[in-house]
Amino acid sequence: MRFFRNSIFVTVIISIVQILFSTMAAFAFAKLNFKGKNILFIYLLSGLMLPYQSYVIAQFFIMNKMHLYNTLWALILPYFANPFGIFLLRQNMSGIPDSYIDAATIDGASKFRIYWSIMLPMTKSSIVVVIFMKFIEQWNNFFAALIYINSEEHFTLPMGMKTLQGFRSAGNLAHILAGVMISLIVPTIVYAFGQKYLLQSTALSGLKS
Repeated sequence: MRFFRNSIFVTVIISIVQILFSTMAAFAFAKLNFKGKNILFIYLLSGLMLPYQSYVIAQFFIMNKMHLYNTLWALILPYFANPFGIFLLRQNMSGIPDSYIDAATIDGASKFRIYWSIMLPMTKSSIVVVIFMKFIEQWNNFFAALIYINSEEHFTLPMGMKTLQGFRSAGNLAHILAGVMISLIVPTIVYAFGQKYLLQSTALSGLKS
C-alpha cells in the first residue's frame, strides 16, 4: 500500500500541474500574439525530439544539487512541462473560431476569463486525452524511479513490482499477480470515467463562426 500511495501522489500532482501549464501555454500559442511566438513554439517542439536518456545525467545532477535525490519530488518536478500536451492542445485551440474570443472581449472578459470559461470547456475532450496519456505514462514510469529512488519507503508501484519478483525472479508468483491486479485498479477507474471524452476526441467535429 505504501507503493500504491506513492504512485498516487506522484501521478496526481504531475497530471494536475501538467494540464494547468499545458492549457495555459496552448492558449497563449493559439490565440495570443506576442513577439517570437512561432520561434518559441518550434523551440518547444524540439523537446519532443530528445530522448529522455540523452539528458537524464544532467537532470540527475540538478536534482542532487537541489537535495531532492531519493525523494518523491525528484520524480515530480522534471515532469511539470509537457511539450506534447502543449502541442496537442494548441492544435485543438487553434481550431476554435476567433469570433468567440472577440465576443467575449467586447463583453469585457479578461484573457484569463476567456481561457477559463471558453477555451477549457471547448477543449475538454483533448484535455482528458492528455491527462489520461500522461497519467498512464507516469503510473508506469519505472526508469525515473530506478534512477532517483534507492529506499523502499519511496518506491512507486513499478519499483515495488520489481521487488516482488525477488532475486533472479524467484519471488512468489501469487504475490506478483496480486501486485499486478492492484496496479491496474487506478488506470481502470481513470479510463472508466474518461472513456466518453476519449471517444469524443476521436470523432471529427467542426465549429463555425
